[in-house]
Amino acid sequence: DAEWPCAMNDSLEPSVSPSRRKSLSKVPGLVDANNIRVAVRIRPFSAKELSEGNEDTVLDFFGTTISAKSLDRYGMESEYIKERNYAFDVVFGKPEVTQLQVFEELGTPILENAMEAYNGCIMAYGQTGSGKSYSMLGDPTSEVEKGILPRACEMLFDLIERQREAALAAGTPVQITVLASYLEIYQENLFDLLVNTRTNLQVRLHPTLGPHVPGLTESPVVDIDQVRELLDFGAKNRAVGATSMNA
Repeated sequence: DAEWPCAMNDSLEPSVSPSRRKSLSKVPGLVDANNIRVAVRIRPFSAKELSEGNEDTVLDFFGTTISAKSLDRYGMESEYIKERNYAFDVVFGKPEVTQLQVFEELGTPILENAMEAYNGCIMAYGQTGSGKSYSMLGDPTSEVEKGILPRACEMLFDLIERQREAALAAGTPVQITVLASYLEIYQENLFDLLVNTRTNLQVRLHPTLGPHVPGLTESPVVDIDQVRELLDFGAKNRAVGATSMNA
């Protein structure tokens, strides 16, 4: 997530780099199996920023390139500061970009790859108040506002059901188990959010399983309702630090 609003182009669709589009056609049925992609979502001005009279932006974006203007700390043009350009794989520039669009561009490929036995991960990075929780979680109870995580869980169970039906039709029933964990890393400490005690956990390297967290709760889930219950329970156990960014 980007912290600052910026000038925008006319399209509501996310801008995707040409190399990204080319990579989609390399492996039929599999999207970016081994690629790392970087996406930027630019939020609108907050109510606090608008009340303080902020109207000008510090960033412009053109396609998948974001340009940081040559401004000093006071927002004035400076000949001593060079304008800098940064290229990304995807840029969600319009405030009107929906949660569904973000999920379809970022969440769907990772989930489809996971069903093909590829590990997947999304890391949301940004300052406090930049919109990380909104993009990843949103409002799980809202069809419009729910974020990547609840949408991915819904799609996961849909894909599992399709696999079961296909396997049954082929006469080869399949057994699938889904385990859910909710881990928080806060101030260099790891906490299990599915328990009420805040015991600091450790990451270990297993010779066959690879990196894992001993003692982390793995709760079996069979449908999206059970996942929502765990999300709600874990969200209440998260550490939230108040700062001037979100006060």
